[in-house]
Amino acid sequence: MRTRSVVGAAVFYVALTLVLTYPFSTHLATHVLSLGTDMDLAIWTIGWDVQALTHHPWAIFDANIFFPFHNTLAYSENLIGSALLAAPIIWLTGNTILAMNVVVLFSVAASAFGAFLLARYLRLSTGAALIAGTIAGFAPPRFFRMDQLPISTVEWIPFTLLALHMYFDTGRARYLRIAIALYSLQAITSGHAAAMLTLAIAMLLVWKCLTGEPIAVVRRLRDAGWVGAVAMVPTLLIYIPYKLAQSEVGLKRIYEEWWMATSSYFTSPTIVHQWLLAQMPDWHWLKGEPDAWLFPGVLPLVLGALALWLHATAAAPADAHRRWRRIAVGLEVCSVALLALSIRVALTGGVRWRAGNTVLFTSHGATPWLQLVVMVALRFLLRARAPLAWAPRAQRIAAWFAVWRRSFNTLDHLWLYASIFLMCVWLSLGPPFDIWRFIYWIPGLNFVRMPSRFTVLGMLALGLMAASGFDRLMSARRASLSLGVATLCIAGLVAEFAMLPMTSEPYDVTPPAIDQWVGTQPQPMALLEMPLSDSLGTPSRERWTTRFMVHSMAHWKPLFVGFSGIQPPGYQDNYWTMVKFPDAESLALARRLGITHVILHTSLVDPGQRAFVEGQYAQFANDVQLVHTEGEGRLYAIKP
Repeated sequence: MRTRSVVGAAVFYVALTLVLTYPFSTHLATHVLSLGTDMDLAIWTIGWDVQALTHHPWAIFDANIFFPFHNTLAYSENLIGSALLAAPIIWLTGNTILAMNVVVLFSVAASAFGAFLLARYLRLSTGAALIAGTIAGFAPPRFFRMDQLPISTVEWIPFTLLALHMYFDTGRARYLRIAIALYSLQAITSGHAAAMLTLAIAMLLVWKCLTGEPIAVVRRLRDAGWVGAVAMVPTLLIYIPYKLAQSEVGLKRIYEEWWMATSSYFTSPTIVHQWLLAQMPDWHWLKGEPDAWLFPGVLPLVLGALALWLHATAAAPADAHRRWRRIAVGLEVCSVALLALSIRVALTGGVRWRAGNTVLFTSHGATPWLQLVVMVALRFLLRARAPLAWAPRAQRIAAWFAVWRRSFNTLDHLWLYASIFLMCVWLSLGPPFDIWRFIYWIPGLNFVRMPSRFTVLGMLALGLMAASGFDRLMSARRASLSLGVATLCIAGLVAEFAMLPMTSEPYDVTPPAIDQWVGTQPQPMALLEMPLSDSLGTPSRERWTTRFMVHSMAHWKPLFVGFSGIQPPGYQDNYWTMVKFPDAESLALARRLGITHVILHTSLVDPGQRAFVEGQYAQFANDVQLVHTEGEGRLYAIKP
């Protein structure tokens, strides 16, 4: 692998990331991709991780939310791996938004670059590898999750798989140790990505066993050695608090039937895809509101399908009557399907399949039996060209599979990554076709809330499939022509994936003056920030809560409120009691929990309620004492 091509690929993906995110990429210090609780949580998490790593790394999971509970960082993604990248930026600039946005863009470019390196190692051409990286980094199911930091930071997956391929190919222990270190780095970067990587590694190991690689557990452990054991320590250290959270507050997913709108698999927000969708028939299931952007693009799917088709036809043994035999096999398959359909119609009275309000297929009465008779008659007529004898056919099938087995180690592990892609698609399907109900309980997977997120891993696999298809298509062409066609393909991919301009929102996380003043005070405090939202609408209340979490970045004092994937026991009841603060019940609860101070943001109090709030604080002046006023905020101390 030439150094010039590697450096050129890295520069290309960085430039492409900046171009496809324009003008957001020119406002990284002041804008975010979207506003909402998830973005606030990501900003707060990055900020907390950096200050904890700087001052008290061993207590990093005792975050300052949900006081007086401990281990609260484990209630959602910890993002520690991303914080390692963000830390120098925060130390130099003090800008957490800039640091987080750099992490987001780095993840996109690094994912693409890692896919390029993996493709090149698997003996794909430079042009094909560039295609693989472009799909892995910029296909809509991966690219348009950038604002979901726990899902988008999957950049270490291709590098880990690359190291494992190198280990199995060379037998050198150092590559296994590098793979273990990269796995740990991915695990502390994103739990979702760790689940995806675990799935990919499991399928890679099964693949190696099928192709004759010995299991040799003792040798693998010896190759990992003490270096591999040390490299696994970060993964084990973060597993402990999550295991504690699982037992203490129920940090696990229970299976619930979930549905993904059919339109999700056929739509994305890009300009080209929206235009294509507008040309399609006005079917409800196609034009409905999607739950996510899961359509990877036309060109990636075409190239991936070409890879499977061209490899399958190349692997098939020579046969003078191959065309007739294929027709015969098709008739036999249709006959078996019609027999099953006929039996079902006989038992149920009829079949009608729908997609939304659209009837896709209907069958009733004697119709399937008549169709079955026609199929069997056609198959009988072809017996001269494709005999019905099973012994010769079994020999041909065995020879065909023998060729396929020999081809498993060729064409750059095409079938391995095709299997990973299909598994990711299968995982993303809802009832009644989903497999998630059978495997969601597996440790690591039970942390994933929506299995449709596995499509992010699927884009890496699809990129490698498309690259293989391109190389197969151009195998008999000159290298210069192949590179030129690859350039056109990449241009087509970029045009298909583009959604310019990339929308973003201005966002200022500058804390209120009172929070900044609290940050200058050395004494320990446990804070209740008021007013709390008394909205029964959960999104409104949670956005109010994450605002206070972002405020706390000025002082990092413990907060009563918090927002994450789960809530500790009793938090909701305590929250609704604290909404009325100060009164006798909320004061008693505050003292019992150990809350020492209250910050009142007068600018956030509804104008119609300000007189009432002032009266409440005056009425309980013997219990809450005004300590300091700064800007539009007041700090009160709760008397013991």
